[in-house]
Amino acid sequence: MSSNDPHGGPSSAAAARQAGRKHADGARPAAVDKHEWRRRFRALRAAATHDALRAEADALAAAWRTEILTTLPWGATICAYVPTDAEPGDMRMLEDALASGLRVLVPVTGAPGPLSWARYTGRGALRPARYGLLEPPGPVLAPSAIAEASLILVPAVAVDLHGVRLGRGGGYYDRTLPAAAPGASMVCVVGDGELVEELPEDPHDVRIGMVLTPGEGAFRIARE
Repeated sequence: MSSNDPHGGPSSAAAARQAGRKHADGARPAAVDKHEWRRRFRALRAAATHDALRAEADALAAAWRTEILTTLPWGATICAYVPTDAEPGDMRMLEDALASGLRVLVPVTGAPGPLSWARYTGRGALRPARYGLLEPPGPVLAPSAIAEASLILVPAVAVDLHGVRLGRGGGYYDRTLPAAAPGASMVCVVGDGELVEELPEDPHDVRIGMVLTPGEGAFRIARE
């Protein structure tokens, strides 16, 4: 799979249907910094009802299973993450990846810098970690393990139609993604309201090539 042209996914025409999305309050990226965008998107997610979040997770799990997992060969390696309650999606995405015969790596917490990894073997093996996260007990793999992945799920607060990702602000993925294999697909999982026309971008930001949303499913980003 390629981050520029992931095979098996819907065409970028789906992204074109999103082109009418505008920023909240009509603000432009240059006028609002990343901290403010994070605050706005987090407030919107915090205000969502339990039923709305459950419906979102159901739709994401179905699209992940039918539109992405079916394109990956048995035994392939992917990098993913254990979602928190404040992130779209749920543990079904990891469990379905295991059931599809994939080798699943997830981050383990450490000092600021590129992320280390550990193999995910099931939710029952996870243990509490720093920052309120859950992670496998190990063994811990070096940051270079990301180069083995054909697909990388990248967490995001929001993403735009050019592949610009708004992360949590720690910079871990900005330091990690450059080590990915050139042909790896980078996929952000976001809610429908977290896919927008344009976000502010810094020179070190790594653009992603694919988005998974509950309303549109999986589609390629028309990156510039």
